[in-house]
Amino acid sequence: MSRRSTPERLHAARREATKQRLIGEGGTPDQAERLIAQWELQVAQDGLERDGRYWEAGWAWMLAQRR
Repeated sequence: MSRRSTPERLHAARREATKQRLIGEGGTPDQAERLIAQWELQVAQDGLERDGRYWEAGWAWMLAQRR
């Protein structure tokens, strides 16, 4: 039996992929988790939809924060 993709599963998978991408770019797991948590807090305040653009925008935001 295969699992169906749900918005929650897609979000969790994209979140983990972003974390691994940050780690691959030289960050530590703690730094990656902290940046993601900051992003999630920011967008919760802004009301951004959790669609495909969510993590694309998040990646750009996280790169800007690291500079």
